[in-house]
Amino acid sequence: MSQLQTTTLDTPLAYAADATPTPPSVAVQTLALLYDAYRELNHKKLFWLTLGLSGLVVMAFAAVGIGPGGVTFFGYTLLENFNSNNFPPPTFFKMIYATIAVPQWLGWLGAMLALVSTSSIFPDFLSAGSIDLYLSKPISRVRLFFTKYVMGLLFVALQVTVFTLASYVILGVRGGVWSVGIFLTIPIVLLFFSYLWSISALIGVVTRSTIASILLTLLAWMAIFGVTATEQTLDMFRLQKTTTMAGTVRAMELADKQLATLNTATTRDDSAIKNWEFQKAGRQTEVAELRGSISTLTTFHNIAWWAKFPLPKTSETIDLLRRALVRFADMPAPTEEESSSAISVNNGNDRTANRAQHRRERRDLESAAHEIADSRSIPMVLGTSIVFESLILFIACWIFCRRDY
Repeated sequence: MSQLQTTTLDTPLAYAADATPTPPSVAVQTLALLYDAYRELNHKKLFWLTLGLSGLVVMAFAAVGIGPGGVTFFGYTLLENFNSNNFPPPTFFKMIYATIAVPQWLGWLGAMLALVSTSSIFPDFLSAGSIDLYLSKPISRVRLFFTKYVMGLLFVALQVTVFTLASYVILGVRGGVWSVGIFLTIPIVLLFFSYLWSISALIGVVTRSTIASILLTLLAWMAIFGVTATEQTLDMFRLQKTTTMAGTVRAMELADKQLATLNTATTRDDSAIKNWEFQKAGRQTEVAELRGSISTLTTFHNIAWWAKFPLPKTSETIDLLRRALVRFADMPAPTEEESSSAISVNNGNDRTANRAQHRRERRDLESAAHEIADSRSIPMVLGTSIVFESLILFIACWIFCRRDY
């Protein structure tokens, strides 16, 4: 009997029965969590709605054309002043992508839809039953949190990749531009969205409400945009005032030279001297007023700058994409010659001249804004934003790990 028992225990079947099952590796567990989160997003209509809207934007982009007769949309001529004679097709299509498709769609509307699509990830995950099932498994809460967070980023990365790939094909087919530099759109837009997604994750963990996560994140985004726009506007006004004062100082120096010439002349012209003295006095008063305005603007700008400094640079990160496209994708930078050639076709009437003047003034303001934006260093823009995002994620993860579900 003892021999029979010994023989039975020595069989491979006995060893298999007594062996402890090997738990899956960390990589397998993480991939399983990501796949589960992907299936959850894939079953939501917003995922496909966002992808469908991206497709419509791409179709609209593909429907735009330019020829000798002007700009066309689905074959209908819209603008005759802009034509292939003064705006080559490669430059035109690159300008549409860099100034409309990316900042307006990916930087605003697409980002809003992405927030709406991903804002339910953490509230649904923390609902009764779902979180209990995950916590019953041997998986750390930190890994659970960041797996859900990464899944939200992958959702946006998929959307942006599809849009960028389609735009790359359109630029090549319609504009004859095959530039791989436009794929810089993917990491920059993803980084921009991650700032907002971290805020949404924190609000979702705290409130467990999808509606609150959407509304409060959009409110925070508007507040960040307001502070950034205020700082940039004050800086632009300060730049304009400084430029105006430089011109006024030059006019005052010219008046000094004219007065010196008149005072040393053989024949004294009192009328001309009085006129130049009057102009000099006016310039001195104007310079004093401009210095006061510049001092006030500098004070308020410094306040706005320090208020903006710790916040994520959403609009400035998107503007980095404009700078990167101009440098690496051969996108057109706004220049005097291009803008002048684009509005050179006119009928010679006053209305057309006024419109041209307004365009020039708007171009000057945009050039000043671009000059200010280009002066912001990339380490400052990205560094402060990533520090903000890391802090928000640390707080959200700490609350997630400490909470008793």
